[in-house]
Amino acid sequence: MKVTVKPFLLIRDALGGEGEIEVELKSGATMSDLLSTLREEYGLPDEIPLSRGVLKLFAGREVKEMVVLKDGRNFKLLEGRETKLENGAVVALFPPLIGG
Repeated sequence: MKVTVKPFLLIRDALGGEGEIEVELKSGATMSDLLSTLREEYGLPDEIPLSRGVLKLFAGREVKEMVVLKDGRNFKLLEGRETKLENGAVVALFPPLIGG
């Protein structure tokens, strides 16, 4: 099955600058499978260096400073890493947004 990943801002840069990535996964894959694939096969780092510190995307398997949306809904409000993905799902990856 195919899942579309839309990385934004610093996360897009860390993944090579592509605004949209089609990721092939096995049927029945979960968010955990997708995140592992992005880390292992696409080079999504655990941390992104900033001018003042670091953006920590992961601590081990736990998602830290990154907002992950599956079809517009925060995956933490669904089933977290065990959220099931369907063919055609869209997953957006955002760094934390602050400001006004």
